[in-house]
Amino acid sequence: MTTQEEREKTRARRHERKVKTSVRAAVATREEHRCRLWPVGQLQSEGILGFCWGLPEWAHLEEQQRFKTRGQSAERRHTTAGSLLFCFNHHTAYDAGLMTIAFLTDRGANGRMRFKRAGVVYEEPDAQT
Repeated sequence: MTTQEEREKTRARRHERKVKTSVRAAVATREEHRCRLWPVGQLQSEGILGFCWGLPEWAHLEEQQRFKTRGQSAERRHTTAGSLLFCFNHHTAYDAGLMTIAFLTDRGANGRMRFKRAGVVYEEPDAQT
């Protein structure tokens, strides 16, 4: 690999790191630095969607999942609309296909969402309620 190619790769990695840092910070602020399902998990007497445990993790959703966006620009791969914070438990369930999500607005994860796990559905309330 030539020095020029190495510089270009380094520049691209640096740019992606900046995008990731910015998006991660915005998502963490939106989610109040905890799992998106933390409020419902804590309120459920039986933890139907599964109680939150483990540290919050940055999860890429639906068409933004990392394996689907490899080789694309950092701005396409990492967006607030296509990602959220899940605890380890919910992230693992989502990645394993045990929990599904649906966006209820055209704003993706920036808007209301519906979560389904083991036949139980939780739909986020409107912000006004």
